[in-house]
Amino acid sequence: MLGRVRGAFLSWRSPVSVPSVLIVEKSLLAIILSEVFEEAGYFVHLATKVDEAIGPLSRGDIDLMIADERLCRPQNGFALVSWARKHSPRTKIILASDNSSDEDMPVAHEFDAFIAKTLMPEHLLPIAQLLLQPRIPAANDRRGPAEESADWASRIAM
Repeated sequence: MLGRVRGAFLSWRSPVSVPSVLIVEKSLLAIILSEVFEEAGYFVHLATKVDEAIGPLSRGDIDLMIADERLCRPQNGFALVSWARKHSPRTKIILASDNSSDEDMPVAHEFDAFIAKTLMPEHLLPIAQLLLQPRIPAANDRRGPAEESADWASRIAM
């Protein structure tokens, strides 16, 4: 899979330290998100299914992954998130869903943020920027990913 930066196709990572985002989405939203992130200066990889996402993740090229929870069967976004967490642990993960009700929200143990697809794409960029900020944990900080996700959510609440 080739990455795109502002409309140009590249087969390698830019020598400049540009954050990279992998968008794993099967709908038109992928194109919209890629344009938003490219305009912001991100190196964008696009994938429509789990198999296409594995390559960039396994190479360690991805700083942030935005994945649809409902990808093509037999695998889904949850399977991809689990795989990414094991094989690319430094990658920040945003899981997107059509279903935004609180009772249906999955447990936040494997991803860094959960968003409803009804969120406007331009509102996703500040969330991504916040997730990609370096965080230096305090010596006594023993919070797990679920507590950190709650902390991130409180910082980005509008």
